[in-house]
Amino acid sequence: LGLLQSWVAGGGGAWLAAGSSTGHVALWDVRYSLRLSSWREPARGRILSMAYASQPAGSAAAGPLLLLGGASGLTSGWVLGEAIPRPALVLQPAGIPDAAADA
Repeated sequence: LGLLQSWVAGGGGAWLAAGSSTGHVALWDVRYSLRLSSWREPARGRILSMAYASQPAGSAAAGPLLLLGGASGLTSGWVLGEAIPRPALVLQPAGIPDAAADA
């Protein structure tokens, strides 16, 4: 799955997400030492940064967002409140081809 590159804790310290050098992300419940989910960031590049963002009050979104910053220059946001995390947004800077965002 690659080398650990970045991590973030959230949910009052109940979970931890770790990003790897190969674009894999693992979500852990630290209370019970259980891996809740894992997936690969679509651009398949190194995860350089991660951040936790809670949804605003009254939001229709299912849960908090995990923001991933990758070596490709893309930033993606993943909804964590579902059984399988799903991508909710992709921020694509100018100069990054569409093919990299769609990967």
